[in-house]
Amino acid sequence: MQQQTTKKICIVGAGPSGIMAARHLSEIPNTEITVFEAGNDIGGLWNYNEKNASDLKYDPDKRKDLYYHLHKHFHGSLYPYLMTNVPYFFMSHKDFSHVDLHPDIPLFINIAQHKEYLDAYITRFDLRHCFNLNTLVQSVRLYKNLSPEEKAQATTEERKFVIKTATWSQEDAVLESKYSAFDYVVLCTGHNSKPYIPPIKGISKFTGKIIPTKDFRNPEAEFLKNHKILVLGAGMSAIDIVVQLLANPYLGPQNVGKVVLVGRKVDYLAKAKDFEGFIQAEKLSIIQGEIEEVIGEKQVKITDGSIQEVDTILLGTGYQFSLPFLDFEKDKLVDFDLNPLRKRFFGPVYKRLVCIREPDLFFVGFTDASPLNLTTYELQTMIVKYIIEGKLRLPSKEDMVQGFLKDLDEIRWKHKRRLENFKLSPLTMDIEYRNELRDWLRPVHKHDEEKSKEYERMFMETYKKMGEMIVVGNYISFKKYDYHTIFPRSLKNSTDLV
Repeated sequence: MQQQTTKKICIVGAGPSGIMAARHLSEIPNTEITVFEAGNDIGGLWNYNEKNASDLKYDPDKRKDLYYHLHKHFHGSLYPYLMTNVPYFFMSHKDFSHVDLHPDIPLFINIAQHKEYLDAYITRFDLRHCFNLNTLVQSVRLYKNLSPEEKAQATTEERKFVIKTATWSQEDAVLESKYSAFDYVVLCTGHNSKPYIPPIKGISKFTGKIIPTKDFRNPEAEFLKNHKILVLGAGMSAIDIVVQLLANPYLGPQNVGKVVLVGRKVDYLAKAKDFEGFIQAEKLSIIQGEIEEVIGEKQVKITDGSIQEVDTILLGTGYQFSLPFLDFEKDKLVDFDLNPLRKRFFGPVYKRLVCIREPDLFFVGFTDASPLNLTTYELQTMIVKYIIEGKLRLPSKEDMVQGFLKDLDEIRWKHKRRLENFKLSPLTMDIEYRNELRDWLRPVHKHDEEKSKEYERMFMETYKKMGEMIVVGNYISFKKYDYHTIFPRSLKNSTDLV
């Protein structure tokens, strides 16, 4: 392959991870950065998308929506009255904080406020020219594995990767494909878009609405009014839907008949002060268990033996990875879906970041289950920068494989043998992982160690205070605490901990 003078880097996805990657990678000399985003604006999930597959009025959009064309679901997962579940300073990026934009910004922000911040971040670092909007990445291929016919079709310069993209031709109402060549690819496509729909026995008998919380939009919708709603799930998504219906932070209580929360570990919520009034008023029931079977048009049997008569089922059962643009047969860059039930595994990936079989491919922003996700993603993008610059050297492929297998052994033990290698839970796993990333960066990235430790202390103290309320089920009042008593509002550039 001919030696190129300019390094061409492709970033897939313009959410927070992709935006941070564009900022840091654009600092590499002699580099051309291209970010492909299927949506009509930057922001990823924070670019609010009303369209959802559960609403029949959006069926005509399925054919023309670029993201739906490949992924078979719309991209949006946020509802308009969402309030973030962590303070803004957990979501600020390095060298530009939310308080740099709005000194009086509230601790917990809405979609529009964070989208405005992401736009301001792009302006602050002069990144707008990097982004190609309304452009779907259809495939990421290795040039060397293309057939002669595919190479002839691609008609692009010879670099390691060939990216096939598509845009929608409004005039001809067809997809127009284009091929581009790159030396490096950074995947920032996230993990909170494709819903996990659990298998439920007898589900075809149910005549009411069944909606993944990904498709939840309007708490005032007619199909919710005066109806009995079963919310399935025990995570933040499911519990926040309960809050949206009973104590909406912007609209107040909604006119629902009753909410029944069913989940594997939800019994502690029955004792929470935040929910006791709703339970006493018979607006909320909390059942520890799962749906065993749908036994009638509106009858659902729970594993505790109870029969619930409900009008609507909202599935707050999480998300799964989706990498449809990779060719798992011809390139086999990673093995995918070795945990077929949840699709939460792929590998081998070194440090949950570097594709071992082709180390010029990176996965940024795939780790989950931590309030410090965004600081972790920023550490990842900075490591990618130094690897591409040649300032950080990767171990041999053999050593990377051994490191990956060691991670899997730890995951099997901590996750009770489930292969969810990007889930950093319990919190100790997240702390250990971020410390590994910091140690990796330390020889090439100079920063104030004492300042970093102080920020880390304040982040952990904030998380501890939040946890004290969440662990006893107070998911409403934990957002009313003044965390500025721990993390002063006057502190800017708060992610200097990276």
